[in-house]
Amino acid sequence: MRVFGADFTSAPCPGKPITLARCSLERDRLVCDGFDRIETLDRFEAALVAPGPWVMGADFPFAFARGLPTALGWPEGDWRAFAAHLAAMDRVTFETALTDHRNAQPAGRKYLFRQLDRRTGGAAPNNIVNPPVGKMLFEGVRRLYAAGVCLPGLAPGDPERRVVEAYPAVSVHSLIGPGRYKDGRPATRTEEATRRRALLAALAGDAGGLRFGFVTQAPSDFADDDISGDLIDALVCAVQAAWAYRAGLTEREGPGARGAAFDPAEGWIADPEAFHPPFASSTEPNTLSGAADRRAAPPVICYPPGTLPAPDMSLYAAARAGAARTGAVLVPAREARCFRVPAGQFFRITCPEGPQVGDLNLWAAADLSERFYSGKTRALHGTHLTVGHRLWSSFPTLRPMATITADTLGWYGFDADGAGVHDVIGTRCDPYTNALLTGAQYHHHCHSNLIRALAAETGMGAAGAESHVHDVFNVFMCTGFTRDTHQYFTKASPVRAGDHVEFFAEIDLLGALSACPWGDCGTNSPASAACHPLLVEVFTPAPGVLDGWTPPAPNRYDQSHGL
Repeated sequence: MRVFGADFTSAPCPGKPITLARCSLERDRLVCDGFDRIETLDRFEAALVAPGPWVMGADFPFAFARGLPTALGWPEGDWRAFAAHLAAMDRVTFETALTDHRNAQPAGRKYLFRQLDRRTGGAAPNNIVNPPVGKMLFEGVRRLYAAGVCLPGLAPGDPERRVVEAYPAVSVHSLIGPGRYKDGRPATRTEEATRRRALLAALAGDAGGLRFGFVTQAPSDFADDDISGDLIDALVCAVQAAWAYRAGLTEREGPGARGAAFDPAEGWIADPEAFHPPFASSTEPNTLSGAADRRAAPPVICYPPGTLPAPDMSLYAAARAGAARTGAVLVPAREARCFRVPAGQFFRITCPEGPQVGDLNLWAAADLSERFYSGKTRALHGTHLTVGHRLWSSFPTLRPMATITADTLGWYGFDADGAGVHDVIGTRCDPYTNALLTGAQYHHHCHSNLIRALAAETGMGAAGAESHVHDVFNVFMCTGFTRDTHQYFTKASPVRAGDHVEFFAEIDLLGALSACPWGDCGTNSPASAACHPLLVEVFTPAPGVLDGWTPPAPNRYDQSHGL
């Protein structure tokens, strides 16, 4: 099958042409034969009327957000009627209509995004300035209409000539991560060329094969000189078109033929991630050599629980039975406090008033460089902890710091969303991420709370204390990963007044606990969160009950590392 990819512009010229990638799809391989520079819209229309069979991915929106054509008094729901209306209109009238409508809208409603634009990060199709995708829609839709091509799922036409909407950025960022790969300043051109080479390598290798169901062969020598990214974008448009063809989405009914949901008034983009849930890469098992066998490999537990030193829970239960409360620290809402627990004693964290989660740091009291190791604890026990699990220390000591001996939320397990309580997957809320995402300054994130608490306890300055604050144990927090995108999420904690989790201190501990400013973490805004204090209590066993018990020794590895 011949496959084309068009990096489109609404005003092609010798300096900025429409770039057309010419490819052929051969079983599990897309081969790029070269590129054409199309310097006029008439020549682009000539490419559209070239005899088929072929499929093309074109990088411009085929439709507006639902409701906008109706608001403008234009046809909606019938793409050919909509396109005929644009074809009878001059560009000045088109741009004036969009500008007048946008100016009449309140802030936040001026640019109207399709659902697929929001999923892929695309620009609003009524934007005619930066980027001028509205102008691209106007010129592109008119040419598609005049050429009589088939737009699967949108408009019937010649079934031998099929065009789908492409958006290369979503595939590029999926394969090589976010970041610029074109149009940069001279100072960033070397980095961008490196990213373009990485993209070509990904398309030619397993990453592209697993994502699209085929690998892509293209000349590698153009990556360094393709500063504008036009060649790369045209190639990725062709890749997306080939994926849609192999996935069965280019039949007349479009994605509907495969049962995929899309809005026929807004159209669809030829990329797996443009659908919700993301679309499978192929109608058949992935044809990448050995892919099915690779996926069928059985999972292997990295650290089988039976190989870990087991805590003596019966000894701990006997010690706890006669223990007396010997200390307590109340942690105010949106603040943190430190506490100390000698080896062989217990500490309990309780929610005394209302639902509240806490972020816990632990250090060896005599050496703050030995601290809680969240990642290794997760690897040894799992994403969420309960009775019998241990909190492990960092390298090189790697030993138990504390063992969970009681948990009133142990009944929760994992719910229908895959969420559990008491996690070691979140890091802690912090002011740096907040500034990155919102630009605001806020000083009561758990990271800052823990710094202030440790500074107050030790006399360190902020910088010194910050160097010791580490990834936390999220007490009472209800978290998981979404099943579709595997993103970390929180939900309102099931903790209620009186619930607690209790630990046996395996070594002398300095602890710090922050009462999170997100309260029970059922909201994304600390401003609207109801926050409550947390209580830390220390219990000392009766004399003699732990005779013969000793704290765990540091790890026995000799630290020579083969040198």
